[in-house]
Amino acid sequence: MEQLFWLIIILAEASIAFWSIRRRKNLSAGVLISIYIIALQGTYLTATTGALSSQFGELSQASYETILSKTLYVYLILFLITIAALHSCPIQNTEKTNKIREKIREAADKLGSWPAILIIQFIVIANMLAIDKGIMWENNTYLLMNSPAAYNIPPQTAMILRVLFGLSGIIGAFILPALFQQSNKSRLAILLPAWLLVFLFQLSAHSRTAAVYAFVLCITSYLISRKWTPAKTALASTFIVFSLAFALKGRALPLHGLGAIPDGIWHIFENINTDTFAFILVNLMQGIFATGDALLLNASHAPEYKILSISPLPSSIDGFDKLLNCCEIRVNAFVPMSAIAEAYHFGPEFYIPLMIFMYITIRSTEKFSLQNKTLYPILLNLFVFITFVSANAYQLRNTLRQFIAVVLIIQIYSMLKRLSQKRKTQP
Repeated sequence: MEQLFWLIIILAEASIAFWSIRRRKNLSAGVLISIYIIALQGTYLTATTGALSSQFGELSQASYETILSKTLYVYLILFLITIAALHSCPIQNTEKTNKIREKIREAADKLGSWPAILIIQFIVIANMLAIDKGIMWENNTYLLMNSPAAYNIPPQTAMILRVLFGLSGIIGAFILPALFQQSNKSRLAILLPAWLLVFLFQLSAHSRTAAVYAFVLCITSYLISRKWTPAKTALASTFIVFSLAFALKGRALPLHGLGAIPDGIWHIFENINTDTFAFILVNLMQGIFATGDALLLNASHAPEYKILSISPLPSSIDGFDKLLNCCEIRVNAFVPMSAIAEAYHFGPEFYIPLMIFMYITIRSTEKFSLQNKTLYPILLNLFVFITFVSANAYQLRNTLRQFIAVVLIIQIYSMLKRLSQKRKTQP
C-alpha cells in the first residue's frame, strides 16, 4: 500500500514537471532538477520492489523498504520547493528562447576561431607526448591514465596539463556542432581528430568524463539546431548511454587504455541484459541511495561541525579541514554523508534555511535567465543543476557555498549592468 501511494505521488510529480516543461519551453535549472528528483524517487521506489535486487541484495532492499517514506518525503519537499521557485517567475516566450539559442551559436563561433582550435590541438599533442605510451596503450590500474603517475614530467606540471586536456574536451564538444552546422571543413579537419583523441582517451580510461563530453556535444547540438528530429534524439541518447555504460562496466575489466577499447566494446554487448541497465541506472541515481543510507543512521554531529558547515570562510582560516577528520560522520569509509542528509540530521534550524536558500537560488537563476539574453544564464543554470546533483553525494558545506556563489554572481552582474545603463542615460 505504501509503495502504491508513492507511485501515485511520483506520477503526479511527473505530470507537473511535464506541464512545466511544455509551458516554459526551456531547460532551466528548475526544470532539470525537478526531472532529476523524479528519476531519483522512481529508482528508489523500484529498489524496494526487488526489481533491482541484482544490484543491492535482499538485506539492502529491506533497508530501503524501512526508510522508504522518510527518504521520499525529503525529496518530495525538494521537488515542491523547486516547482514553487520555477513558477514564481513568468514564462519565457519562444522569441527570447530563440535569441538565447542565437547567442549560443555566436559563442560557439567565437570559441571556434583558429587560435582556439590550434591551442586545443597543441594541448592534445603535448598530453600525448608527455604521457607514458605503454600506460596509454594498455594498463591494469583503473584511472591510472588520468593521474600524474602516468606522465614522464613533474607531477605538478602533469596535473596542470591534465586539467587543460580535460577542458579541451569540453570546449571542443561545445565548438564542434557549430562547425558542422557551418560546414567549416578546414577547422573541422583540425579540431575533430583532436577532440576524438581526447574522447577516446577518457573512454579507454573508463572515466565518466567521456560521458560528460558526449552530453555537452549532444546538448549543444540540440540548442543550436534549427531542426531537431526524434531520430537525432535517439542517436544522441544512445551515444551518451553508451559512453556512460562503457565507463561504468569497464571499471571492473583487467585492462584499460586505447588498446583495450575493442575488448571493452565486446564486453558491453556480450553481457548486455537487464542487469546492465540496472547497473547504469543505480550508478546514475546513486545519490538518493547514499542519502537513504545516511537517514538510517542515528547521527549526532558536533556543534562546531554544524556551525563551520555553513561558514563562508576557507578551511585554512576556519579550520574546517581539521574538524572534518575527527567530527565528520560518513555512511561508510568510502561514502560521505550528502548535504541533504547532513542538513536533515543537523535539525530543522539548518534544514529549513537550506530549503529556503535553495528556493532563492533556483528563483534567482530563473529570473536572471528571463532578463538576460546571453550565454551566462545557461552556464549558471547548468552550474546550479550540477550543484544539486553533488548535494546528493557531498557535504553541506560544499553545496551551500556554491548556492551562495550563484546568488552573489547574479547580484553583482545585475548591479554592474544597472550602473552601466545608468551611465548611458546620463548626459
